[in-house]
Amino acid sequence: MNRSLIISTFFLFTLFISCVEPFEIKTTTFESALVVEASVTNELKNQTVKISRTFRLEETGIIPEENAIVKIVDDQNNEYLFTENIRGTYTSLVPFEAILGRNYQLSIKTADNRSYISNQQKINSISPINNLIVEAKTYTTAGVQKEGIVITAESYDSNRNANYYRYDYEETYKITATLWSPDELKVIQEWPPIVKVVQRTIDNKICYKTDLSNEIIQTETTTLSEDRVSFPVKFIDRTDFKIRNRYSLLVKQYIQSLEAYNLSLIHISEPTRLLSI
Repeated sequence: MNRSLIISTFFLFTLFISCVEPFEIKTTTFESALVVEASVTNELKNQTVKISRTFRLEETGIIPEENAIVKIVDDQNNEYLFTENIRGTYTSLVPFEAILGRNYQLSIKTADNRSYISNQQKINSISPINNLIVEAKTYTTAGVQKEGIVITAESYDSNRNANYYRYDYEETYKITATLWSPDELKVIQEWPPIVKVVQRTIDNKICYKTDLSNEIIQTETTTLSEDRVSFPVKFIDRTDFKIRNRYSLLVKQYIQSLEAYNLSLIHISEPTRLLSI
């Protein structure tokens, strides 16, 4: 009897001392730094540069850097000017592509008259995606085993000049409403309320949605005996409704410099691959 009393008391005491009072996180020291996301690809298009500012822990959302002067200059003194079409997002005035072996440098002058310039970067190699492999298998993510579909990108550079790779993707899937009726209610009179059943004017039983990847997906081959990539780009859980009807995945593979792999200012990109399920 006394033993039970002691155990119960100890348990309650443990709960008491385990309580933690909530507190607000506040920044003690802060330095406003420029954050630049820029990709120059070998695809002929209007290239994009995104510029923002670091923000305090208690703040939310991205702080776009507005009214900056942005340009990219190559080693033949070709200059490509950018314009701000969305707050903090700058697009080149004309389409251009990165040429193999040519150096490119990003220059930024902010509204407060501060100037920034990147190191010169160039495409050292072209290594397109050779194949996208789709496998139904058990995949371990965040220490948890899940069943689903693994989509793996394969490529090979015999010259061993690529080495650093980054990926992003665009997934589109078909959505079919399960509880859907061709009829709907239409208000004929608000008061007293009168409604009647009419046929839908818009057939919205089937629609399509496109999502973009929102994380850094990258790998390297410097530790391997050859520059051969077999990298799982995307995992889809077997219970995910996205693959219920129809699904497609557009994968882009980027060849990076070591600096870009380590999240430097500017990086170079490479071809794409489309998969449909």
